[in-house]
Amino acid sequence: MPRSIPATRMNLLRLRRTLAVTEEGHALLDEKRRVLISEFTRRLDAARKAQAEAERLLAEAYSLTARAETLLGMRALASVSAGVPPQAEIEVRHARVMGVSLPMVEFQLAPSEPQWSPLEGPLVLDEAAAKWREVLSALAALAETKTALLRLGREIQKTMRKVNAIEKIHLPQFRQAIKEISERLDEEGREAFALLKQVKERREKRGQDGG
Repeated sequence: MPRSIPATRMNLLRLRRTLAVTEEGHALLDEKRRVLISEFTRRLDAARKAQAEAERLLAEAYSLTARAETLLGMRALASVSAGVPPQAEIEVRHARVMGVSLPMVEFQLAPSEPQWSPLEGPLVLDEAAAKWREVLSALAALAETKTALLRLGREIQKTMRKVNAIEKIHLPQFRQAIKEISERLDEEGREAFALLKQVKERREKRGQDGG
């Protein structure tokens, strides 16, 4: 905003209206910031739980897979695993929170059935396969929460930059300009009043002298 604004009542009214709109915008942005931070905090807790769950399931899945490899050998395990058809479907929808698009991941797996007969492989194969199904579901949930956190974090930073700019730059400038123009108009008013008073006194004096 330019520093030198003509000190007129029209400019004063315009600045006051602009200040009111800016203050309203600041309040809305500050409310948005609070809502986003609250949502971020809530999802951060969910992300930590999802991370821990995924790590736990991965450890169990790797342990079962290692047992199966010990019983069958690496080549045999790779051969029977390659014959398992894809059974997962992923659908990603979106919900909006304060204008931020957040993913909602729906991960669906076909009903689990034994993949191998006792002649083809030990029971641990089916146990490992079932555990990897749980891993996939957990990773989908983790991806959803982490993606949401990234988007919320970016929007929070952007909103905070706007809030700070309004608080530290725009509002002080408008208030200072209003103060300066108000003081100048008051000063001009006092000067005009003093001038009118002098004119009146001179007229009265002339009237007395003429009488």
